[in-house]
Amino acid sequence: MTSRVDGKETNVSLRGGGFTTGQTIGLDASPDGRYVVSGSGKGGVFLWKVDSNREQFMTTDPVKILRHGDEPVGGVAWSPLGGVWSSGADGRVKLWR
Repeated sequence: MTSRVDGKETNVSLRGGGFTTGQTIGLDASPDGRYVVSGSGKGGVFLWKVDSNREQFMTTDPVKILRHGDEPVGGVAWSPLGGVWSSGADGRVKLWR
């Protein structure tokens, strides 16, 4: 998967210790570049700590797992209010703090 961080296109790999999120269908980097948040086809919102060598972001198991619902979560974004926004195929929008 590819994302833009600091205006630069960057490869992102979301995997770790046998953990699976299902299909990753939404992704956003935190303003400080230390975390990414992803939405999944299984209704989860995952917060990942980033280890960056500036060529590729690699992560371990997620730092936090949030359950949006049973439908896919295609929209995730860091909020300027603090926390993370998520939107799912079920029509719900949530702000996680």
